[in-house]
Amino acid sequence: MPPPFDIFEGPRDRVYIVMDKLGPHWLVAPHTVEGQTMPVQYFLQYVTRMLQNLVRLHAAGVAHLDIRPHNIMLDRSGLPLFIDFGESLVVHDDAHARLCTVPLPGSRLITDTYQIGYHAPQRESGELFDGRADDVHGVGLFLEQYFFASPTQRVFFPQRIQK
Repeated sequence: MPPPFDIFEGPRDRVYIVMDKLGPHWLVAPHTVEGQTMPVQYFLQYVTRMLQNLVRLHAAGVAHLDIRPHNIMLDRSGLPLFIDFGESLVVHDDAHARLCTVPLPGSRLITDTYQIGYHAPQRESGELFDGRADDVHGVGLFLEQYFFASPTQRVFFPQRIQK
């Protein structure tokens, strides 16, 4: 199976991400029917693809910084893809290059977003944070809410896994 996107390095710390054209397969819309179930095999493929996408981005030195339900779509085979790289940054592997939403010494200032709830606690509180850790937190929270939240905990996703 070919990767869902290609990453090319450009001049001045720019990265170009090229994807196939996607149809209107938003993740939110087809997964909101109460009582809908999902085969375990599809669940495993789904989670694996999401984590593979994240690993590829981070290996290329890119932090997405805006992983949330509306920035995940399904490809033609029904597996997830990240979209909307407008908040993304090239972070490389510099362990000292911390990001922050408020000016702090030794940090790279980034724009604060209004998508509360999917960012790491450090980002939400204006502390220094690693963009890759923010992405991992967003994916973990998304998967928890999407697949494992009880009906009273579900915010967006009533999807369940078949047993």
